[in-house]
Amino acid sequence: MMKKFLAIFLTLALALSLIACGQQPSDSAATPAPADSSSDNTQSADEGSAETIKVGVLLPNSGDSVNAGSRQRAGVEMYINNYNEAGGIQSMGGAKIEMIFADTTGKPDVGVTEMERLIQQQGVSVIIGPYNSAVGAATAPIAEKYQIPYMLVNSTEDSILQKGYQYTFRANHATGNNARAIVEMSMGLGEKKLGQKPMKWAIIAENTDWGNGTLTAVTNYLTQNYPDAEIVVSESYAANTADMSSIINKIKAANPDVVVPCSYVNDALLFTQQMADYKLSNTIVSSGSGFAAGDFIEKAGTNAEYIYGSTGWNSGLLAHLGDEAKAINEQYKALMGFDMDEFSANGYLGAAVVVDAIERAASSDPAAIHKAIQETDIKPGHPALALHPYKGVKFGELMGMQNQNIYSEVTMTQILNGEFVVVYPFEMLGDNNPAVYPAPDWSQR
Repeated sequence: MMKKFLAIFLTLALALSLIACGQQPSDSAATPAPADSSSDNTQSADEGSAETIKVGVLLPNSGDSVNAGSRQRAGVEMYINNYNEAGGIQSMGGAKIEMIFADTTGKPDVGVTEMERLIQQQGVSVIIGPYNSAVGAATAPIAEKYQIPYMLVNSTEDSILQKGYQYTFRANHATGNNARAIVEMSMGLGEKKLGQKPMKWAIIAENTDWGNGTLTAVTNYLTQNYPDAEIVVSESYAANTADMSSIINKIKAANPDVVVPCSYVNDALLFTQQMADYKLSNTIVSSGSGFAAGDFIEKAGTNAEYIYGSTGWNSGLLAHLGDEAKAINEQYKALMGFDMDEFSANGYLGAAVVVDAIERAASSDPAAIHKAIQETDIKPGHPALALHPYKGVKFGELMGMQNQNIYSEVTMTQILNGEFVVVYPFEMLGDNNPAVYPAPDWSQR
């Protein structure tokens, strides 16, 4: 099945890339949803199958997070559509997967209502979603209540999986992975480039579950592992703020070695613009998210140069991956008009892990799929890991989390000459690390 899947997938990707050759999105600021975004939208499986497996896809198809939600949805759809096209679930005689979409609007209460609808009215066997960590935290108890397996995609906040849930899993990275990478990369580059570790830090974060969780995670990792480090600015701000100038001036006055902003895309763009306006030259090591979005560089322009970011996936990784990853990106680019990012790549990963479990379960029964997810032990070379340089996918305990992929990790990039360039893990690059550290003074850019 795997060889057949890969062969058909690569053929589809090539065909789509040829069709899209030369096309550009008409409005780079608007991210098109890959299909109708209504909450009742169902993508039907091929008719004639003896059985279909209903998979709920719970994402923000509208609201402030629609940009990331549509990208994540495209990644989920790509993997499942390709798998259906390659013959469907072989252990079930070629049964097809039917995706049933629900719109969280990025709000926890809406996410709970929609998840209940997917389970009670639509009868889904497993659910993939929901992007926002606040929605993930609110909906995980629903999975427990109904004993429906739930595969988080993004929703990286550690605390979601620190409550002993049995039915909620996460294959992609967690906030704790981000915190470790941010601190260790900065310390390593400081020692290598300047002969001293950066000891003055500023951490700012939007006041969401994810933002506050990231601020806490970075603070805890830094202070526990580097007790001589000083956090000179630690501030939470209202998400989707209209002005960040007071925070930026506070950072300028404190003059830290490293600034860690934790922001979704709108705030990331605002921070970057006002950083340029106020000539903030300190080294920026962002906690991914908005700073890692596929079109962040295009929208931020030259102001984005030298910004570091932790990321679950970015196009800079393609230089370190195989032909299959490049083909996946080309298929996505043909559909969406731009490269994949961590939202779409993590959607692809989550869908692939769920499909693998269904194939092994040979059943649409939620209990059987749950058992198969618990027993997941995916190795490198499996299609699920075509995009992620993980050592595998296996669920267990990691940093106090249960049912987290124990092999999850992040990379760190720096924006150089208008591109995401991988600069960490250091062992991936050896002696050829292109990182520019510290960031040059604004007068030298």
